[in-house]
Amino acid sequence: MSTALDAVLAGVLTSSRLGVALLTAGGRVRWANASAESLLLDRCDVQAQWYDLPLRTLLAADEGPLAELARLEARLAEPLPDAQARPPRPVEARSADGRRWLRLELQMLPQWVRDHHGLAGALALSDVTAARHAREAAGREGTLLREAARLGQVGAWDIDARSGQLRWSDEAFAIHDLPPGAPPDTATALRYFDVPSRPRLNEAVQQALQAGVPFDLTLGLVSAAGRHKRVRVIGNADLDGQGKVVRVAGLLHDITDRERHLQALAAQESAERARQALAQAMAQLADQLAAPLGELSGAVARLDDRSRELPPWAAAPLQALQHAAALLGRWMHELHRQAQGMGAAQADFDGEVHPARHGFEVALAVRHPPQAPGAAPVAPAAPGCNVLYIEDHPVNALLVREALALQQPRHQLRVAETGEDGLRMVAEQRPDVVLLDLNLPGASGYDVLAQLRADPATAALPCVAVSADAMPDELVRARQAGFIDYWTKPLVMAGLAQRIHEVAAAHRAGRATLPGPRGS
Repeated sequence: MSTALDAVLAGVLTSSRLGVALLTAGGRVRWANASAESLLLDRCDVQAQWYDLPLRTLLAADEGPLAELARLEARLAEPLPDAQARPPRPVEARSADGRRWLRLELQMLPQWVRDHHGLAGALALSDVTAARHAREAAGREGTLLREAARLGQVGAWDIDARSGQLRWSDEAFAIHDLPPGAPPDTATALRYFDVPSRPRLNEAVQQALQAGVPFDLTLGLVSAAGRHKRVRVIGNADLDGQGKVVRVAGLLHDITDRERHLQALAAQESAERARQALAQAMAQLADQLAAPLGELSGAVARLDDRSRELPPWAAAPLQALQHAAALLGRWMHELHRQAQGMGAAQADFDGEVHPARHGFEVALAVRHPPQAPGAAPVAPAAPGCNVLYIEDHPVNALLVREALALQQPRHQLRVAETGEDGLRMVAEQRPDVVLLDLNLPGASGYDVLAQLRADPATAALPCVAVSADAMPDELVRARQAGFIDYWTKPLVMAGLAQRIHEVAAAHRAGRATLPGPRGS
């Protein structure tokens, strides 16, 4: 380069923070200031021999930027004035070490510079690494926001207060079942809403444009595909420095699925409340019938046990009574099955199914086998135990007393009519087993059990819950409270003495443990 050009460039370009490089028509670097050297080579003490290298060799070999550089080099080779008439667009490329992004802006030099100095263009270089990273981050964030809007079915919209021009986001088009493009005018957009919604939305938009009043409406929309939707439209006004509305912007949220889900939940909750009310009514009815049915069961059992003492004409009435008791028991069993809403057999605490044990089918007391004349009575196989039955209904207590007298006379039964009496008798007599009615006057069966469990002397006493309520949640509650079993009224009389013996024997052997919550 000439001394005159060096002097001109030295004063203007050498100390400039903007990187400047002079290129030949072939795209080779002939001169660069210190800033350009630092950007291209990451050092300032560059020896002169690096000049006259092709520009592309000083940049990273990325496919996209290389194609842009090839077009830039082609412009350098074009003759003037065509090259000057069409300024080449800026190019972004990475430095050779890959650490920086550089912006390259080419300015074509006059013809006389080409003729005298062999230079075709001046290249301005600037570090745009931070801006590039920010743009990429914004692009990723924008992609995430668009994806979130798509998944959430939330579109954006705005109206220019001066021109009235409406703009929609891509998701707003999707909610209207329209392809992205130019949005309709406000009047056409309003017609996508159903007839009752149009005046409400129009009034809200006008108040926002005129007075900056925000709005949040739930409206009906009919899409371009004819689909009926429920949408939430939110609008807020943007004001200028003088407080004048310049724009109204907001969101369009498709809440069709959510509305249907809420309606389904409301219907389900209503049905559940109705089911619970019906189940409670049926359980109360069964509870009211429990005592009469138990009394009938006990009477039939006593008659059946003494059938040999009855005259011949009583056989047919006794059989009819047995049939009636069985029918009534099966009806009550079905009543409780319907009340539970499951139509399934009652489940025990351990998850096993015991239809006869907890069901409501009436079972007659076991007859004693006939004895041969002069033969000694058969001794009961199982030892007796002390049983405390805390029950306020005398008929229920009488039935249990009669059943135990028939099945195991060695069992000693005592009855307490209140929880307070039951606690006193437990302290005085230390029974082997406690049958505890849950619905007692005053202190409930749960209250009595809590006091027994709180006393170390009675904490492990085996207690069986007795109730006409056979709803599953009541069984779970009793189990969690600490009852070792749950027997429903009317009690199945067949095998009652044996079941009591099993409870007492398991406790004596240390096998009876207080059950915890299901799954523990």
